[in-house]
Amino acid sequence: MKKATANNIRISPLKMRLAANLAKGKHAQKVCIALDHMDKKSCRLLSKLIKSCIANAKQENYDVDSLFINEVSVGRGTYMKRFMPRAKSAANTITKYSSNVTVWLSGSKKVMIEDKSLLGGEDMESQNG
Repeated sequence: MKKATANNIRISPLKMRLAANLAKGKHAQKVCIALDHMDKKSCRLLSKLIKSCIANAKQENYDVDSLFINEVSVGRGTYMKRFMPRAKSAANTITKYSSNVTVWLSGSKKVMIEDKSLLGGEDMESQNG
């Protein structure tokens, strides 16, 4: 199982969960294509993170065609406080939230056989006889 994380993405976790719920349990490459065609910031950011996770899996010899999204976790990151002036010298607090997103991919690894004698057949018979 491969993992990729993005911390303190400047988007509300509520908005990010909308895109995350679309992706759960689906084929990784198909989800990337679907998210690229949606006109939302959260979809663009999640697609970028999934592509990063696919690249991580490719580095460790996972079969890219068998990868699917096992879990997408969206949590609240740090937040910025801003103040809006109000009447009578008062101020209201505005909190701008960020998100921590983690994507887990599952799939099978590619089988790399360098020794052809393990495959059987003619090579095996020639060694024994």
